[in-house]
Amino acid sequence: MRLVLAGSFAVLTAGCGSTMQVMSSGPDTYYVITSSVLGLGVSEEDKALAEAAAVDRCRRDGMRMQVTSIASRTRDYGSARGAASTLHFRCVP
Repeated sequence: MRLVLAGSFAVLTAGCGSTMQVMSSGPDTYYVITSSVLGLGVSEEDKALAEAAAVDRCRRDGMRMQVTSIASRTRDYGSARGAASTLHFRCVP
């Protein structure tokens, strides 16, 4: 019984993390999308992870990151909430 409950808990909490993807939108211009599934809504941690990914991307080219815009939204999925943030940035010398 304990094994079944532990396995169920692991499956339920596995969906609570964030996903992140950095994509190019032009020369030295990028955006990062983070989304939390089954989370509690937009978190400062998700935004911080997006900014860290942006900084890392620019450092690869010996540049620094400059935010051009950031937007966040939440959605209700019945008893859970999801969130997504989009950070637009460019790499500057």
